[in-house]
Amino acid sequence: MMSFENVCPNSDGLLVAVARSLADPIFVIDETGRYRHVLGGAARQYYDSSEYLIGRRMHEVLPREIADQFLAVIRRALADNEVQTLEYRLSSLLCDGNRRDGPSEDQWFEGRVSPIESLPDADARAVAWVVINITQRKQLEAELERLAVTDELTGMLNRRAFIETADAAIARALRFGHPLQLALMDLDHFKRINDDLGHPVGDQVLRHVSKLLKERVRSTDVLGRIGGEEFALCMPDSHPGDAQVLVNDIREILRGQPADVDLGNGGRRKLPVTFSAGISSLASEDSNTIDLFIRADKCLYRAKHEGRDCVRGPG
Repeated sequence: MMSFENVCPNSDGLLVAVARSLADPIFVIDETGRYRHVLGGAARQYYDSSEYLIGRRMHEVLPREIADQFLAVIRRALADNEVQTLEYRLSSLLCDGNRRDGPSEDQWFEGRVSPIESLPDADARAVAWVVINITQRKQLEAELERLAVTDELTGMLNRRAFIETADAAIARALRFGHPLQLALMDLDHFKRINDDLGHPVGDQVLRHVSKLLKERVRSTDVLGRIGGEEFALCMPDSHPGDAQVLVNDIREILRGQPADVDLGNGGRRKLPVTFSAGISSLASEDSNTIDLFIRADKCLYRAKHEGRDCVRGPG
């Protein structure tokens, strides 16, 4: 069988030339954490130049916690004689001596750490640490996750995400015996807006309402759009009177701030917007958000039946 060396007698030089041209870098690092060689990393949009690393140890150029983690991976690869894979986030600002000729923002990387059988002129065992920049993949994953839980129009939690988050709040409240309230808020006569002025105007109204809601609720509250013009608010550590005051305050603020909408024909109009709301309190026999939904919906129906633009609660 013809060997690679027979076909390419200058194979060592060829391999080095190929390695140096790689978009992704390869670090040769010994078991003490010293960088012996750096090859590749030519893609400057993803990587800073790394020649400054050669001869230095990880603990000289990286924060101690990160260096400890990386060195543990190297030693595990050498001890087990197996490839180790890890994902990590790193900023060039954290690397001492970096010339910062690559991206300035944090980047995500996948490292594949392989034991090297023998390294010429080395007094310690070493690994080849192959780096792949996975920042774009991580950004896409984060965006897909955001879309999965977010109502695109308002930026609030969607129905599924609201129920999951409220379920967790309810479980905590039941466990520690804390009060919790849930409110359903439904915009009054919203169908008329869509029918008379069109859905784009209706969307502007929904964004207007959601902005006011976000500005008013507490940071510990859970807010979501659970239907076309229906919003839900879960209020942990809140008593019935507190919830009534908060929801009524939001209703009054909304009444005093009409939605300034673009009619799409060069004109604008200020639309008065009100909502009706029903509030339910967490009971010891409740097990999830749906239990509170059912009672809050009955109170909401009563608010609609009694003239709209009001809040009704238990009792």
